[in-house]
Amino acid sequence: MKDKGETKLSSLLSFLPSQAFVVSHDWGAIVGWYLCLFRPERIIALASLSVYYIPYNPASSFLQFIRATHGENYYICKFQVHKQCKTK
Repeated sequence: MKDKGETKLSSLLSFLPSQAFVVSHDWGAIVGWYLCLFRPERIIALASLSVYYIPYNPASSFLQFIRATHGENYYICKFQVHKQCKTK
């Protein structure tokens, strides 16, 4: 049985041609990195804008890494709590 991540990746890949040049931005950059990592045969090249590469670590999640390096006030962490990201 496929896990949720594999199912979502399969769904995303169904929209791409057999090979693609991927341009990703912000949260989409993470998707672009993982496409290159887990389906390199499908990606010709990747242009990732505004977010630096964070190596895949199966021992912790991307969000755990962000919290540890940037703290709870980083915008990505704030989006994890409903309505917390609204400006005052």
